[in-house]
Amino acid sequence: MRDLRAALELAKYFEHQELDYSRALYWTQAAGGFVETSSMQRHQMRKTQMGLTRREQRLLRLIQTKGEKGQNG
Repeated sequence: MRDLRAALELAKYFEHQELDYSRALYWTQAAGGFVETSSMQRHQMRKTQMGLTRREQRLLRLIQTKGEKGQNG
């Protein structure tokens, strides 16, 4: 569970502080792997996975529009 939380916090940090969307995507996907091996209850696991999926989709859109490091144009 700690690995999941750490990966999620790193994903948030790279997305919002560093604007490094590729690294944020990496940590989001790593968090998804931790969810699959966690001992969470099924409901919490689904909720967490849905949030990670939304984050991943948003990051992919940001990478397409702004580039990997959040550069415009």
